[in-house]
Amino acid sequence: MRHIELGYALFMRTGRASLVAVLFVAGCTKTNPAISCADGACHDPAYPYCDVSGSFGGEPMTCIAVLCSPGVFGACANANSALVCNATGNGYDDAPCTMGCNTATNMCSNGCASHADCMSGICKPDATCAADSEVSFVDSMGSSTSSCTRSSPCTLDRALELPASNGQYISIASGVYTGSGTWTVTGRRTLVGRGSILPTVRTSGAGPTIEVGAGADVTLESLRLADTQHAPAVRCPASPSGPRTLTLISDNVASNLAGGVYADQCTIHIAKSTFLGNFGNAVESLNGLVTVDRCSFLRNGTGVMADSLGVTVTNSFFMRGTYGATLQGTIDAFEFNTVVDNSM
Repeated sequence: MRHIELGYALFMRTGRASLVAVLFVAGCTKTNPAISCADGACHDPAYPYCDVSGSFGGEPMTCIAVLCSPGVFGACANANSALVCNATGNGYDDAPCTMGCNTATNMCSNGCASHADCMSGICKPDATCAADSEVSFVDSMGSSTSSCTRSSPCTLDRALELPASNGQYISIASGVYTGSGTWTVTGRRTLVGRGSILPTVRTSGAGPTIEVGAGADVTLESLRLADTQHAPAVRCPASPSGPRTLTLISDNVASNLAGGVYADQCTIHIAKSTFLGNFGNAVESLNGLVTVDRCSFLRNGTGVMADSLGVTVTNSFFMRGTYGATLQGTIDAFEFNTVVDNSM
């Protein structure tokens, strides 16, 4: 038994449409000296690979068998799949790589495609998993004085008190979080709900549930933002002055009596979110940039009201509201939307 290095176009399995590219694979070979593949074919299934150069079995153009450890990665088959030793250990099968195959390491890239791919529960925008040290863990029964670690979760108030460098990402467990006032989010923060039921974040006060602070870049993901009485659920105001960015992903914005999201001089991105039963405007954007994609608006006053520098609304549903959408300013796109059964 000896280690071999398999190179492109030297190790060919006949009977397949393309050459098998295997780089730097530790395994074994066994030759079948009675069978030559000089004609480009290996007919014995027990010896399915043609050793074109003889580098692996010792004899050029000889049919050989490969022995490998089941489940072990061999190399990249192409940009999106890797070669993995099969269950019987006598060949390699193509296995899909969710984040592509890295030809430098000859393995699937270890990037993440969703939060569920990560032990920390946070998949960052660059497709890497956040470390636990980058995450503040929030629980409805959490402590108001803890360090917001996984083993010692904290309240939402406590997580937002800590500097963003201590927990840019805030992981919020399922439950109901009712504040007495408005949570003002500053810095660069991503709040992500975790669990099979979206955590509900709401306020009993007179203002919005969440306000985006001056200079902040805030992402709200997989949250239920509901039940405000006297202000929109989320507000991104023009004052005090400073650039602001607000992103909503896979949120449920529901039953707010003074609108869902209000933004003035902000850049807002909303995707894959549902707006249900909000009085007034489900989304209102003034003097800024707004992008809405793959959202559903049902039984709101107005789905999207925008008078902004740039408006893009695509792939969304507007149903059973007063108005589907009222758009002014620079309308870059209103495409592939369904607007049906609105009263006006």
